[in-house]
Amino acid sequence: MTVDKRISLLRSRMQSISKSGDFSLDSNCKAADKNVIPLSDLLSRVLLWGGLPRGMIIESTIVPLLAILFIEQVSGSGGRVGVVSWPDLNYAGVLGYEACYERIFAVPEQERTSLRVVAALAHGCDLVITRAGPTPRTYTPLQTQRFRNSLRSDAGCVIMIGDHVVSPAARLASAVVGYHRIGKGTGTH
Repeated sequence: MTVDKRISLLRSRMQSISKSGDFSLDSNCKAADKNVIPLSDLLSRVLLWGGLPRGMIIESTIVPLLAILFIEQVSGSGGRVGVVSWPDLNYAGVLGYEACYERIFAVPEQERTSLRVVAALAHGCDLVITRAGPTPRTYTPLQTQRFRNSLRSDAGCVIMIGDHVVSPAARLASAVVGYHRIGKGTGTH
């Protein structure tokens, strides 16, 4: 399928799902700005804006658990989420909110996905997470500027994992530092 056909299909599927735009996480949400997608208190503390900035690109070395938390909170609060080039992401952790799967658009192909596809998703989603292929890409200043120009203030936040752009709005790093409640197993062999 050509990129243009894929983009057209994505747009029609996104239009078929109503967008509530009513983010109602809880009273701990700090983001009051319409240009910021609110997150729970815990996640909002790690981001400069108190949430995810619309129309901005964040470069990341995100771990899957943090990605699932972002997906869970945005989709569970009525927002749409696009996930590009992450076929092995386990969406089971998104079960914390009712009926949020219908607001997640997954484009699992691992081949180089066009920035046009990411931009199309960003105009219909509140958050788009895109993961680099086996060899991360560094986009040229011209490619970065074209991509940034395609994002308007009403577009969602784009988190790029592994790929690099010139002057992202932020760089977010995460790592697993420990495991809790995992101990010696019991039972017989």
